[in-house]
Amino acid sequence: MTSPKTLRFSILSLALLAALITSRIVAEDAAPQPEDQRVKSVLEQSLKTDPNNSALWAHLGFADNKLNDVDGAQTAFEKAAALNPQNVDALYMLGLIYEKKKMTNEALKAWNSVLAISEEKWRRDVAGKHIHHLKSNE
Repeated sequence: MTSPKTLRFSILSLALLAALITSRIVAEDAAPQPEDQRVKSVLEQSLKTDPNNSALWAHLGFADNKLNDVDGAQTAFEKAAALNPQNVDALYMLGLIYEKKKMTNEALKAWNSVLAISEEKWRRDVAGKHIHHLKSNE
């Protein structure tokens, strides 16, 4: 039987995921909105009660990214990947962030992980292209 705490947490996680998906539909270059900060605050509160939840850390990474906090996003995605090395969303975003920051070795490691674990062909294709690009610029 599922405990009430677990059930509340699952419902909150689904609501946050819906909010994040909705916010991702908006153009990438869109300015951060007040609700983006609210989503981040809720995620931070949730992480206080469940600090080892890889999915929550990844959601926080997306929220930080939306708020143009690249360093915060990097930290959150790194935590998500450390907690769950199979978290392909976190690894994918780390590949992008590391590339943007010219952290080539870290980017290659992240993209190779995406290539190795992703079940989605489009992600493997993107990872392969990034790996090729990074290696050709060495």
